[in-house]
Amino acid sequence: MKVQFEQLYMQQWFGNIRADVLAGMTVALALIPETIAFSIIAGVDPMVGLYASFCMAVVIAFVVEDQG
Repeated sequence: MKVQFEQLYMQQWFGNIRADVLAGMTVALALIPETIAFSIIAGVDPMVGLYASFCMAVVIAFVVEDQG
């Protein structure tokens, strides 16, 4: 029973790794220019905006539950 649970757990986490990596790269490519632009508009250093967006993305990745 435990082995089946572990296999199911691994399948849920790593079942579609290619799509997950592609989604992560897409979000990163869209987020970086947007973050730099909003940081410049707000009058702060663009690195501050990049750090903040990275921290927010990591927190959301661990806190938000997948509904799909």
